[in-house]
Amino acid sequence: MIMGIYDIYLISISTLDFYVLIPMGIGLLLGGYVFLNISKYCLTNFPAQTYYAILGFVLGSIFILYPGFSFDLQGLICIALLLIGVFISMKLEKGQ
Repeated sequence: MIMGIYDIYLISISTLDFYVLIPMGIGLLLGGYVFLNISKYCLTNFPAQTYYAILGFVLGSIFILYPGFSFDLQGLICIALLLIGVFISMKLEKGQ
């Protein structure tokens, strides 16, 4: 989407243009394999940091996925519950 080729992919899927779909499929398979190996390595060697990075990505995407998000009462309650969950998980991690 960032590179502006999302429409090309959609059109090539609807028209079954294999000149676009085959390189896209190879890239998806290769990228998925590489990403899975990197994430497996990170989870094996740096589990806490990897979980916190994933949590950061999820939290950072809230404002993109839910553009109507505002800091009203419901938003503050959600943030407070999130922080309570993070605090509990950190206490449980230190208890092991």
